[in-house]
Amino acid sequence: MPQFELVDFEAHSSFRCMRRRANDFKEDHSLHFHPQFELTWIVRSSGLRFVGDSIEDYQANDLVLCGPDLPHCWQNNLLHSEDVAEWFTIQFDGQLLPAIMEKMAEFKAIAKMLRNATCGLQFAPVPEHIYTHLLAIEQATGFEKYSLLINLLNTLSRLSARTLATPDFFHDNDVSQTSINTLNKVHLYLHKHYGQEIQQSDVAELVGMTPSAFSRFYKSATGRTFSSMVKLIRINEAGKMLSGTSFPVTLIANECGYQHSSHFVNHFKEMKGMKPTEYRSLDLGQ
Repeated sequence: MPQFELVDFEAHSSFRCMRRRANDFKEDHSLHFHPQFELTWIVRSSGLRFVGDSIEDYQANDLVLCGPDLPHCWQNNLLHSEDVAEWFTIQFDGQLLPAIMEKMAEFKAIAKMLRNATCGLQFAPVPEHIYTHLLAIEQATGFEKYSLLINLLNTLSRLSARTLATPDFFHDNDVSQTSINTLNKVHLYLHKHYGQEIQQSDVAELVGMTPSAFSRFYKSATGRTFSSMVKLIRINEAGKMLSGTSFPVTLIANECGYQHSSHFVNHFKEMKGMKPTEYRSLDLGQ
């Protein structure tokens, strides 16, 4: 069953842009889904691409846009295990774009492309300048990074693209829309209440399940326990506060739902590999 992925944006950006390398995609890229759009560029490697119910061979420079909640992954050919696979992804919420873009002449092509991405889009042929544009987004910061992304989406919306998954996929696959809606409801609640005490029994009641049924469902759908996801969200939010504010660590701990600073510091070090003060110093030094 595909796993839910929690996509968390950095403190200074409203979307996530990252490059990853691995000998085996399965180590860090199993079949998964999330509420964000995802543009994936395979820099190096070849193998099989899974998008919804589409299974196809892929080669280097494969470029695919997946819509929200669409299961996807790439599995590289391990016959040449000395070759390192490399991929580049941009993940963004639909809210990154104007809410009325359907009615704006400048955004109509982008809006149509995002609608079509519900079942995944593969762009081909891809002009070389698209890959140069992706590298520019990786290096940029602030408003320049955002404007480069909008320009990229505008350019992609005018390229030839074909749909990957069949229209019936969401009616027939294991990731039911009910399950997706339940997960999105849970994570919306967690992002709204991470600074308060969170009881698993309350969240189970929120989605109409018994605590034990909810525990099994959540672990099956996300690959994590509920408590570990609460911790992940709290520490990620703390990292944003450390980077974006001068608030004392004790205040940030409290704002993120920790009553004891020592408990917060231990969790932060466990997940980030350093103390909160070290994390802040590292960020300020960049």
